[in-house]
Amino acid sequence: MLLSSFSLLWGQPLVSALTNNSLKIPDMSRFIGFLFGIGIAKLYLSQKLQGRLSKLINICLLPAIISLIILQWHFVWGRGHKAIYFLLVGIAFSIVVASVLTKNRYLSYILDCKLLRFTGIISYSFYLVHPITIGLTLGINAIMNPYIGAAMHFILAVSLTYLISSIMFLLLEKPYFIGGKPRIRQ
Repeated sequence: MLLSSFSLLWGQPLVSALTNNSLKIPDMSRFIGFLFGIGIAKLYLSQKLQGRLSKLINICLLPAIISLIILQWHFVWGRGHKAIYFLLVGIAFSIVVASVLTKNRYLSYILDCKLLRFTGIISYSFYLVHPITIGLTLGINAIMNPYIGAAMHFILAVSLTYLISSIMFLLLEKPYFIGGKPRIRQ
């Protein structure tokens, strides 16, 4: 009975898809991420495994970080190639998390960078300011030089956003969290 209802509900559409050449591979990206999570848990629980894999993780850390940055820029490509995209992202994130679990000194060196830490501190201001500065720099580029490249626009927009965000943080956010008043006169 169960087999016949399974066949009627699921089997017929499968046979139809096979005969019409319209069978699509199911999205396995979440399952692949789950498997990576199990691997990370095994790594976390096994000191022996951590010792064996720490050198490999050290070697793979920088390429994993670079690939995460590149994959974020090519998210549109990832929509069309979900399985490959999420497999690559899963591998890269797993390497970064494994690096944290094995107390990787290279990752500590990267994360202890003062510029990176300050960027993390001002990140909310950066988030708030970036749409305004992007619009402003697009307007400036259109007036001054319409042939300016996308790379120059990116550098100008990020620099201006970083500058304004830093000022906002130092004048508004930091005094507020310390308990003082903002340094801007009303």
